[in-house]
Amino acid sequence: DRTYLLDSADYFFAAGHNSSLGYRRDLRPSWENSNTTVCTISPLENGSVYFRAKSVGHCRVSATYLNSISNSTGNLTVVSEIDYIIVRDSPDGFGDWVGSREYVITTEHTFYAAGYNNTRGFLEDLEVVWTTSNSVSCGLIYHGNYVTFKAKALGYCQVRADYHGVLLNSTGLLHVVPKPIITVDDDGGADYPTIHEALEAAVNGTIIRIFNGTYFEHLLVNKSVVIEGLDKSNTWVNGSGYGTVFLVTANNVRITGLTIEFSSHGIFLDHVEYTNIDHNTVRWYDYGIYSNYSKRTYIEKNLVTGGSYGIVTNHSDNDAVWNNEISFNDVYGAKDYDSELSKCFNWNYLHHNKIAYYYDPDEDLRPLVLDSNIFEDNEIAILVEQSSSIHITNNTVLRGEKGISILNGSPFVGNNSIADVTYGIELTNSSSYLLGNVIGDSVNGITAFGESPIIEANIIHDSSEYALRLEDIVDASILSNDFGNGRAAISNSSLNQIQVQNSTLQLTNSSWEELDIGKNGIVEIKWWVQLRILSEDGEPISGATLKIVDSQDNVVVESVSDEEGLTPLIALAQERVGETEILNLNPYHCEIEVNGRKQRYELTVDSNQFLSLSFELPAKEQPWLLYMLVALAILASCFVPTMSIERSRYAILTVFMLFYVKLKKEDVLSQFTRGRIYGYIEANPGEHFGAIRKALSLTNGNAVYHLQVLEKQGFVVSKSDGIYKRFYPRGAVLPPNDGAPLSEIHQRILSCIHEAPSIGQKEIANLLGLRQSTLGYQLQKLVKAGLIRRERVGRRVRYYSVKSDKK
Repeated sequence: DRTYLLDSADYFFAAGHNSSLGYRRDLRPSWENSNTTVCTISPLENGSVYFRAKSVGHCRVSATYLNSISNSTGNLTVVSEIDYIIVRDSPDGFGDWVGSREYVITTEHTFYAAGYNNTRGFLEDLEVVWTTSNSVSCGLIYHGNYVTFKAKALGYCQVRADYHGVLLNSTGLLHVVPKPIITVDDDGGADYPTIHEALEAAVNGTIIRIFNGTYFEHLLVNKSVVIEGLDKSNTWVNGSGYGTVFLVTANNVRITGLTIEFSSHGIFLDHVEYTNIDHNTVRWYDYGIYSNYSKRTYIEKNLVTGGSYGIVTNHSDNDAVWNNEISFNDVYGAKDYDSELSKCFNWNYLHHNKIAYYYDPDEDLRPLVLDSNIFEDNEIAILVEQSSSIHITNNTVLRGEKGISILNGSPFVGNNSIADVTYGIELTNSSSYLLGNVIGDSVNGITAFGESPIIEANIIHDSSEYALRLEDIVDASILSNDFGNGRAAISNSSLNQIQVQNSTLQLTNSSWEELDIGKNGIVEIKWWVQLRILSEDGEPISGATLKIVDSQDNVVVESVSDEEGLTPLIALAQERVGETEILNLNPYHCEIEVNGRKQRYELTVDSNQFLSLSFELPAKEQPWLLYMLVALAILASCFVPTMSIERSRYAILTVFMLFYVKLKKEDVLSQFTRGRIYGYIEANPGEHFGAIRKALSLTNGNAVYHLQVLEKQGFVVSKSDGIYKRFYPRGAVLPPNDGAPLSEIHQRILSCIHEAPSIGQKEIANLLGLRQSTLGYQLQKLVKAGLIRRERVGRRVRYYSVKSDKK
């Protein structure tokens, strides 16, 4: 025997046993149930059976194998932890029992079957069978654990909840009554002169009819009433520029046919259900219509215009916003805060708003459907942030800055029509699926930055800048789109699939897994190139004019260098790939012009490159030079005899040579890089070219240029040593060519110490022509290497060769 809670389940198996061998296997028997009202069984393919406790009571389940062997369960008792139920007007055990009540015809209400345990109290709202005693007067719409009651016709009824045929509870007697009518006219002659007084006198179901006039009021609507203006164009409810005109806190309210103006909030719906706001003009407000935590309300066929926020929903569920005109709002035309409006924001006309529609939920929600709306002349038509739980479909966008803008979210965007905007669809950090959109007469069709969008079967025509522009995209797919004659460009991206037809696609610094080039499709493979224009001495040249021509003699770039000699980043094509042929666009010819002087260079593009180009500038004119040469020539003619003496001839020629040096000698070391090179050679005499370049992180060209300047000006001297070119500061004693494996400076120091044991640092420096700071550094290296030893004698330090000590 076993006991099961109501709605619980179990599995039973028929185990076959042998009298001698014991358990053999699970069998496939025939199953039977003794009480199908209480228990249900469902045989499964493996021979077992699924048991469910359907209703309170008793049953047995039996198994028969081959019509000869059978076995049965014990008595299975189904019990419920629910001891009683109550029909209430609020969920989760709140609200009141629905006793005898009056309902005005056409009103709706929600009933819940609250289940209770005698000890533990309320447990949950139950799924029950709902019935009505009079379906003509009282209609029921089932929703699982609650039911919607609708007063359909005059009369009486009761609504009953049946829990498994064991526990029952009914409402009191529900009376469906006609709607009472109260009239309001500020000119008199009606029931009341103000709407406020009419609301005070009204009961649930009252119709308040308002005649033409101006009513300066702030109203609390806490009863289920209809507030109806008879002439919207001439019936004004004025908030005097502050507060809320209609604060609605009751369910089943309808406000229609009014002009509501000059307020902080025109209409504020607070935690209400089944409320209708329709056929009104709401204008000159901070917030036009605000739905706060409402359910199943209808906002339709209103004109909401001339404020900051038009229609706002906050945590609303299944509100319907239909066929409204929303215009001239300086913040948002419509805004949804964490609302779930499944198929409920439709057929609206939004125009001349800063942002027509904005959605940025903070919670994970069911998809909101924004469908079949018209957007005209808005700065931004649709803006979605931080959300993928929205479907943007079948909308029309005309004119404005941005059509659809998605930031940090990945909603579905499909079958929208967008025209005459700066940006058709703009994605930022979005993996949206863009399908079947048509974008025409825009500056930019589709732009995307970051993440992994899928862009498929879109038609983009007449884009003045880009039909498609993607940057920093990863694992995206571009499939079956028609870009017309527009420019399609992808940079710094990796893509899964690319299909190109009837258009040209430029790929800059980008890669792909699959590339399908169809009819009239072309893909250009491009790379980033940036040039730096330098003078011969390594100084940047600003204002240099640049022109680059490809191998087909097409001018592809014309630019000017900036203060640092840099050109902008340039995208140059390596090749153009068509359906049947590949065109190589290398080499490129680059022409640089400075002050009317031109030089040409050749570039080959097959990767991203940063290139420095050296430009030979003409020597500066020196008008005083001619006069000086004439004077020197006259002076020289006076000393013709001395020209036969070699030292005199050399001295005079040296004077002449000074005037032909382009770079003043005193300025040679003022250049930063050249000064670093000279300082390094002073500290490391005899270092070869490769070591100098590597130690100072210089390019080959830069190092060669500055070493030539230093050598020409006499600051350093060079000496070839096998495959090496070694450099020394001026005044240094150059070593003999002995081929020793040590560096030349170390060979010279060791040779000096070996020839004169106990020599001091000052004497070595004088003999070798080195600075004492340079020599001290090299002596420390030799001591650490164990090639010499250092010994202090009084206040002086002496050096000895380790080799001579061993001898």
